[in-house]
Amino acid sequence: MNLALYLTVLLLNNLNVEIHDTPVALFQITQQEKKIMIDVSFHTKDFSKSTKISEGQLNENVIQEYMRENITFRVNSKRLPMNVTYFSNKENHIRVKGNLELVDEEIRALKIKNTCLIDVTGHENIMYINLNGTVKDYRMNRRNKVIRVRY
Repeated sequence: MNLALYLTVLLLNNLNVEIHDTPVALFQITQQEKKIMIDVSFHTKDFSKSTKISEGQLNENVIQEYMRENITFRVNSKRLPMNVTYFSNKENHIRVKGNLELVDEEIRALKIKNTCLIDVTGHENIMYINLNGTVKDYRMNRRNKVIRVRY
């Protein structure tokens, strides 16, 4: 058993092929006082494939514009823009943090339209939402671009 594992690892290391099996982006959405906090991570190659923007051209402005064009949030029927507050591109992964400024602390309804990276074959956006003491998760893709949550 250990020999088989060792040989497999040795073989994969000698192939010099990066393994990236599942094209997925993770979105964590939580609330802190009068803000909804958003934490997103996805693979750099998926972003470059989708946008045709090379890794060297990535910066906070490019990400801010991409997020503005590809994900929208409506809280209690009011559209709120995502403010990007953090961006990093390390070890082949992009991480973006941002927030939505709430007018009213009480969240009664949330609608999200997410088309981030859906033109990448097989890509899925996993949404983890922890608001109002309720945890929900959703899988979004080409067929399922909009979710509605009522509290």
